[in-house]
Amino acid sequence: MKLLVKRLGHGQAETVIHIGAERTVGELKEAVGAALNLPASTLKLICSGRALSSGGTTLRSYGIEEGATLNVIFTPNVDMQSSLARTVSTILGPNCPSTAIATIIVHFKYFLARSVDEDLSLDELEKYAKTRNSLRSRLVTKFQNV
Repeated sequence: MKLLVKRLGHGQAETVIHIGAERTVGELKEAVGAALNLPASTLKLICSGRALSSGGTTLRSYGIEEGATLNVIFTPNVDMQSSLARTVSTILGPNCPSTAIATIIVHFKYFLARSVDEDLSLDELEKYAKTRNSLRSRLVTKFQNV
């Protein structure tokens, strides 16, 4: 079935999702996340004024039918004290609101994870891990000797 997806706070922009009525809310969240380029864990779905829980409940059991409109609330969960958040905040400057920084960090992590999953082979990942571990062990040794 075809569902219209509206992300709250993003004007009139709509995205169309095609999904079977016997699919679960969790599967719907994954599909919506992929369509919006957002992690499913940061999304809350609302249909006809009812929040959809992420369990194994099917769309049919919620009474969701062809052409229904889903409202999506994006709720980033970012530690604003992390080194990544501080770095992004420094780069963007004091005029950038913290909500925008959280959104940027979530998008960055999402695209990085997707890029690693899609673009790097297992051999490349293993080579990266060995290089990273080698660098870390040299740094630890260097600072222990200071």
